Amino acid sequence: MHPFLGCIGVAPANGEARSSIVPAEFGGNMDAPEVSVGNTLYLPVNVSGALFYFGDGHAAMGDGEIAGSAIEVPMRVRLQFEVVKGKRTGWPRFENEKEIMTTGIYRPVDDAVRIAFTELVAWIHADYGLSELDAYELLSKVGKIHLTEMVDPNYVVVASVEKKYLPKK
Repeated sequence: MHPFLGCIGVAPANGEARSSIVPAEFGGNMDAPEVSVGNTLYLPVNVSGALFYFGDGHAAMGDGEIAGSAIEVPMRVRLQFEVVKGKRTGWPRFENEKEIMTTGIYRPVDDAVRIAFTELVAWIHADYGLSELDAYELLSKVGKIHLTEMVDPNYVVVASVEKKYLPKK
């Protein structure tokens, strides 16, 4: 088992009304196992109060959730919130002791991969001091991707790099 929340997000920007089924830059039905104990999730705040929501508990799921289902279960969760002032993210991000991770949520899948890696390059540049070109080169050598969702209207890709490869903050 690897319990996680399949659906987690905030309100989209510009007063847009969107279904929580379709993942996008605000989160939503990402079905990302990275939404689990030990990981911090960073979401953009697009409206006053963020209008956070969650659900779709999973006990386990294969990569891509290819048949549109997982071992879906009710869950009791404890969440802790913090507003990170002075930082901005356009897409969901994750972090834990060992790695940093960014999402690309789009269709086709190559665009989702590009978004995820572009976001990871920007994060490494902003917080770890590598030039964008050096971050890009680093990810070409040690970056990883995980296709978490491929059955909803948008694909979800998580790009990651282990912190051991990054300069110390």
